[in-house]
Amino acid sequence: MATAGRKLRWNGTVVGAHEQRTLKRLAILRAAARMFNERGYHETSLADIAASLHVTKPTLYYYCESKEDMLAQIAAMALEDTETLFESARRDGKDALDALRIFVRGYVERMTSDPGRCLLTIRHTRVTPAVSEEITAGFRRIDAFARELLEAGMRDGSIRPCDVRMASFALYGAINWVPNWFDESGALTPAQAGDALFDVIANGVAARRSGGKR
Repeated sequence: MATAGRKLRWNGTVVGAHEQRTLKRLAILRAAARMFNERGYHETSLADIAASLHVTKPTLYYYCESKEDMLAQIAAMALEDTETLFESARRDGKDALDALRIFVRGYVERMTSDPGRCLLTIRHTRVTPAVSEEITAGFRRIDAFARELLEAGMRDGSIRPCDVRMASFALYGAINWVPNWFDESGALTPAQAGDALFDVIANGVAARRSGGKR
């Protein structure tokens, strides 16, 4: 029998007893996200996820009510992480443009992770209206992050006047596509890919002529 404070092993990880539930839940969600990305949500069963973790299927029900609940938890985790990123970028940026750079870099890092990739594909997955509405509301909040920084940048002079709605569409259209081409074994890290993408967005591709005119 395990004693208080004894370190136990679960799925290859040694942890203290008080950490086990959180770590087990995160391990389950990450494994599920990876399998949903690789096989598809509807093609992956709870039995498949349990087998990948070397646990029994009833174990999963201790952490989620159903496969859809698991999907909803993955989405909530990714959305919460993105909200935390936004607060950090807004706090640490020297101005709104710098905050937007920090946000784009971090967002690309998150969207190239298994939970982030899963979040992006969920939008095209058939789920119950309740889960769909939660995810849609989450993406509205994410869209509002960029719009807030764009508007702040126009006020502080770090971003030129522009159509905030169109700029936001262009920004997310570019960065939400990154997981489709990003290669983890390639030359760029997720952070470097985010910085490179932001550079193109912020500076464009036209050469600057003398006098600051394009």
